[in-house]
Amino acid sequence: GAVWLWDQLRRSAQRCGFFLAASGGADSSCVAAITALMAKMLAETARGGHGASAQQHVVCELERIAPNCADVCDAAVLCERLLQVSFMGSDHNSPQTRRRALSVAAELHAHLTVVNIEPAAAAVVRTFVDAT
Repeated sequence: GAVWLWDQLRRSAQRCGFFLAASGGADSSCVAAITALMAKMLAETARGGHGASAQQHVVCELERIAPNCADVCDAAVLCERLLQVSFMGSDHNSPQTRRRALSVAAELHAHLTVVNIEPAAAAVVRTFVDAT
């Protein structure tokens, strides 16, 4: 999974990392953990852990994908740069769910934003109710 994510990131036009809407559940937590594993593998390679040729290739690709990254040899720094996690809270989320999502992001050193989507969700529901 982590190698596939790296391959997708290298080939994509996004060239900035991944966005993950985290619910605090198993699915989003697993995706976040796999992305953190990718960052760990990249940092190890950037430090020369898999040979000079691999090191040169990974460092060059990271400079293209994550320009101005503070330290490509530090997995936590890479994860913060490459993984944007957003907890999109609504009335349907419990405090425990929110805590789990925040905990996963903090543990993996992912960049985190918290957004209250309740007003937008309520507007969509009102639109459908009004249309029917």
